[in-house]
Amino acid sequence: MYDAGDGVPRDKEKALDWLRKAADRNNVAAAYTLGMMYYRGDGLPRDIHKAASQLQKAAARGDEKALSAMRQDDLRKALEESLKAEQDARREELLRLADASARSGGYQLAEAYAEGAFGLPRDKDMSLFWYIWAAKAGDSKAMLTLWRKYDTGDGVPQDKEKALEWLLLAGKEFDAKALLLLGRLTEQGCSLLPQSRTLAAELYSKAAERGNSEAMFLLASMMEAGDIVPQNKKEALALYHKAGHGCPLAAYRLSRLYSRGEGVESDQDVAAFLFEQARKRIPGPEDAAGQLALGQAYAEGKDVPRDKHLAAFWLCRAAEQGNAEAQFALGALYADRSAAPFDKKQVYEWFSKAAAQDNAEAQWRLGLLYDTGDGIPQNKVKAAEWYGKAAKRGNENARTALQREDIRKALEEGGKAP
Repeated sequence: MYDAGDGVPRDKEKALDWLRKAADRNNVAAAYTLGMMYYRGDGLPRDIHKAASQLQKAAARGDEKALSAMRQDDLRKALEESLKAEQDARREELLRLADASARSGGYQLAEAYAEGAFGLPRDKDMSLFWYIWAAKAGDSKAMLTLWRKYDTGDGVPQDKEKALEWLLLAGKEFDAKALLLLGRLTEQGCSLLPQSRTLAAELYSKAAERGNSEAMFLLASMMEAGDIVPQNKKEALALYHKAGHGCPLAAYRLSRLYSRGEGVESDQDVAAFLFEQARKRIPGPEDAAGQLALGQAYAEGKDVPRDKHLAAFWLCRAAEQGNAEAQFALGALYADRSAAPFDKKQVYEWFSKAAAQDNAEAQWRLGLLYDTGDGIPQNKVKAAEWYGKAAKRGNENARTALQREDIRKALEEGGKAP
């Protein structure tokens, strides 16, 4: 309009300004037009680097004319030069931020070395150095990365105790994800963190206050049940609504509440909508926490129809990623004689893997298998050893078992008497 004077006074500068704004908003036609103007010097000083940048933007969105233009050698060379200049500038900015003791600079530099980005070489040692540097400067994202690395042995020797130290530090920074993870660990019981569902509720509450959807769902579940925190169905409903946008299980739960008219007026249309929204947000291949939550929901018939096969499917996906809670849950599922996938061999395998990761419940259940000879040769000494490990992590069932005369004798025979 401004370029042609169509209904407004002709104004080339305003026309160009609106063209730039459209190109910045990824309008393909505007990006192509602006790129060709820079390339030809038509109404703008000729600038082949700016031309290449705009034409590549249009080409990346499938514009045939831009794709054809970018086959020219001078534009391809200009684009390569621009990308290299951007990488060099980004690298210098990261180094400047790191030298200035900026938290984000250290973390971004660690990420760049980990991925070989911005012209930096892929270097695990340098990446680890900068993750630690950023974490010590107070960057909770770096702390969580170090927790994951030491927890799984990703590029460092596996060290569960050191992993937990980094996770606790991230929690002290009030990182919502760290608070959620600490809540899950505390709810189950693990090394250095005795089992405490009351403390888990407090941690979920802190994570929920900071916007974590999964923590909102877990806290709402506790409020609805009223067995750990005071029952408050009204507040639980409000939390389910808040969590529903980011947590599929919260949307499932709301769907069931609206379908049954529990705490809200029954509305089948709303129930169907929420169910469909939840179904679309299936956990991704690396989302072990989401897979675990969905697997547990199917196992318990909580917010979704009870389905042992779907429970086994989702729990297995999380367990194979090394998630100890999922490994225990999968073992418990296979141990349920009323369930279709009952399998003693799988029970022992998954309890063993979870127990090796200091899951207190799994350690107790593994001790029970050895104690009773259920699916494996009976061995009171090994039973006593696993009961002892579980008891140290706060498992009350294991502590009770250790009071039995036969288990105390087994401890003495094994040279493991406390």
